[in-house]
Amino acid sequence: MRLYSLPRLREVVLGAGFQVEAERAFTHHCFPFIHNIAYGIGKPLLESGLLPNRMAVAADRTTAPQNQGSLLNPVNLGVALFNWFDRHNVNDEPLDRSTVNLCIKGRKPA
Repeated sequence: MRLYSLPRLREVVLGAGFQVEAERAFTHHCFPFIHNIAYGIGKPLLESGLLPNRMAVAADRTTAPQNQGSLLNPVNLGVALFNWFDRHNVNDEPLDRSTVNLCIKGRKPA
């Protein structure tokens, strides 16, 4: 994993020979340790087959239409909590605001 500031990420992209077409920052508000919870705990549990069927259906993006959405299901409750934290985020945060994610759209010159 690498942590970049926007100027440093831009420098790396330009140094690789790309032209910068757009820059974007997003996810200022997030649940603490969400990445570790979702990908360090949740994904391995889902892939191991250890989750009860209703929890697995709620956790698997490919079976989302089958999810009943009940908050009695711990997965749905967790997703609701994560979405509550996420509610103030916008897709294009001001570039000078601290965020979890930076994105640069670059193009190799012809």
